[in-house]
Amino acid sequence: MLSIFLLYLPFACSEKDQDSAVSPPPIDTNTIDDDGDGFTEEDGDCDDEDPLTFPGVAEHEAVFACMTDNDGDGWGSDEPKFGVASGTDCDDNDPNMNNDDVDGDGLGGCEGDCDDNDAFQNLRDNDGDGYASCNGDCDDNDPLIHPGAAELESLTACMQDADQDGWGAQIPPNGIEAGTDCDDSDARLSHTDLDGDGFSSCNNDCDDNSAALYPYDMDGDGTSPCDGDCDDTDATLNRSDLDNDGFTSCVNDCNDNDATVFPNADERCDGQYNDCNSPDYDTTLPPVPERDSDGDGSVECEEDGSTWVGSSTVLGYADCDDNSPSYNQNDSDGDGYSTCDGDCDDNDEFTFPGIASLDSSTACMTDNDGDGYGAVQNCCYELVMTDNFGDGWNGGYITVYEDNISIGTYSVTESEGSTSTDSVCISDGSVFLLQYTAGLREGENSYSLYDPNGTLVYSAGPQPTIGDVYTD
Repeated sequence: MLSIFLLYLPFACSEKDQDSAVSPPPIDTNTIDDDGDGFTEEDGDCDDEDPLTFPGVAEHEAVFACMTDNDGDGWGSDEPKFGVASGTDCDDNDPNMNNDDVDGDGLGGCEGDCDDNDAFQNLRDNDGDGYASCNGDCDDNDPLIHPGAAELESLTACMQDADQDGWGAQIPPNGIEAGTDCDDSDARLSHTDLDGDGFSSCNNDCDDNSAALYPYDMDGDGTSPCDGDCDDTDATLNRSDLDNDGFTSCVNDCNDNDATVFPNADERCDGQYNDCNSPDYDTTLPPVPERDSDGDGSVECEEDGSTWVGSSTVLGYADCDDNSPSYNQNDSDGDGYSTCDGDCDDNDEFTFPGIASLDSSTACMTDNDGDGYGAVQNCCYELVMTDNFGDGWNGGYITVYEDNISIGTYSVTESEGSTSTDSVCISDGSVFLLQYTAGLREGENSYSLYDPNGTLVYSAGPQPTIGDVYTD
């Protein structure tokens, strides 16, 4: 046993001698700061060959993230090498291009601020005119000031066009390029020659929409078309105002012998057009309210003290229904009430609303003996009217006649909504006539008529027949 141990021992010693001659272990390169930026790979340097790439280099972005900041502005490159964290610096070679908001306008260079030392220069379009101060807007608080605002002067110059006529103000605010508009508060005044007569409104053209109106006196009569000369080729024409209404025949007075007739005059109830500029002006007919459309001698307009000059004589005014000769303000029987006032027989002076005051202060009755009680009407019909939508008859109505004299109109009002029932009484032996007039929504209207015995004698609707529909 001992000999074996002795033999082994020298062998073991020779192994140790051999190991002691081996080189020391290699140095860990991850612990070496190759680029001298103060950080090793072991410290998190993601590119130890670039002294501008290390953790925290972009201190405005992150404290620990390993980024690249080539321009030293504290913001990391947004396009770094592979393996390097991306920052938000849109141009890492320009220290002025980053997200710093030096001028406090809410934008940095990377967000479009073209001058981060001037709070008034940025890409905000404060006035909504499509231009920011960085795009050349010289006043970003006025939408009528921007490059090309006065496009008829320049497509690029920053001008003010307050009236938006395409021409720039002659005296704009400070810092704004001046234009040539003679009145930038009035779009009617500019250097555009709209009618091609050689003159613009800024060159005294009084109406630049008409080539016939210009400020030059062609016929030498002392006036130009802009002065009122209606024919500048004939010096014999003049501008005399014969009726002294402020207008001449050269200024569209359609009747220079009547001071109530001139352009834009107020219409009167006199049987003629007073406004020469009325769109439906007619030399042969008066305006619709001054026409007797139903031939009953009464017109719709109200008497205003004017002298009636219409071609036909007028008997009355304020006709409440100029489509029906049964309704007018004529008071044919002189009882103080017309059919427009509810007189159910305007040919009988003893028949009008309230005559039988002891029966009713409003009902139209007959009181021949003047005792305050109305004559008995012993033939009464019942009229039941309905509206299937519930908003009334929308202008439709029924007229009842006794011996061809209207004794009343009936309808479903908007407040009644869906239905209305009325009793219609006439004298025994009289002729009863029912007439229907259409409204706006005939598909909703229906009615039924019951005779004095309660028998249904007529019904119609929806879409009732128009005109005289029942007589008895």
